[in-house]
Amino acid sequence: MYKFILGAAFAALATASHAEDAGPTKSECRDVSAAMRKAADVLEKRYALIAKGEEAAQRMRAAADRGEFANVCGTQHQIAREMTVAARFILPDDHLRIAAGPQAPQEVPAQPPEDALADNFGIHEVSRLPGGIGYIRIAGWAPIEWTREPLGHAVEMLRGSRAIIVDMSGNGGGDGHTMNLLLRSFFPEDAPPSQQGYDRNGKPMEWVSGEPTWERFDPELPVAVLIDANSASAAEAFAFGMKEEQRATIVGSRSMGAGHAVLDGAELPGGFTLYIPEYYVKGRRTGSTWEGRGVEPDVWAGSAEAKMVAWKLLSDKLEE
Repeated sequence: MYKFILGAAFAALATASHAEDAGPTKSECRDVSAAMRKAADVLEKRYALIAKGEEAAQRMRAAADRGEFANVCGTQHQIAREMTVAARFILPDDHLRIAAGPQAPQEVPAQPPEDALADNFGIHEVSRLPGGIGYIRIAGWAPIEWTREPLGHAVEMLRGSRAIIVDMSGNGGGDGHTMNLLLRSFFPEDAPPSQQGYDRNGKPMEWVSGEPTWERFDPELPVAVLIDANSASAAEAFAFGMKEEQRATIVGSRSMGAGHAVLDGAELPGGFTLYIPEYYVKGRRTGSTWEGRGVEPDVWAGSAEAKMVAWKLLSDKLEE
């Protein structure tokens, strides 16, 4: 099941907000060479792209041999962030991350935490703009277990729109199943997936399973998707899928370029966990990916003007 941690993974939201408080807060200098050597071993065996993982592992071991990780200072969480910076310098991948403490729970709690409720599961706005153009802003993809019903309500609020703007600007990612619920709402039920995931050996993986139970939008309904440099991971997957199938006009600026998938972590010496990208994604039509390059907009616009640009674009299209 592609319950992927694209981005910061809302799946860990129930415990993540307390993780910083629960961990060691004493500032000290530590030798984390053993942890980085272990990270190198994991990269070599599990990273999504075999050749890059092997090359990065060699460079990481060489850096450890030079003593580059022998004196890293700060609290446990600050040290983990420094280790992440070092790892990403060696292997640029926005999903590669080292965290303090044990691996985050894989099971999603039955009851969402208060911060997820306060955030409305990432659904920040649903409105109707002049001219009958619907607008929905998704700031993050909370777990499908929590979000299916409220997302369904949001979709119903958009019903009857003459066109729709889907705002993914600043959306750092989350649950791919939830993302797929909205993505598939814009395609016929029998439409093939717009993208496919693969493991490091090129074997297709089971793709995201979120399918809407509500009525889908008319496939001819005009759609614009807003993205920016902070749109990452599952937000990019949405924009990429809509662009790949020529289903929407993408407006804004190039997205972050975080296209790999993380399913779980690997424990490192010293009380750290490495979250490693193990899967890559390709588009059905083009065979391309947004990893490392981002999704390029069809119409470039700054953050302050993107919504207005999209509204004008759709308004003009409705008048044709």
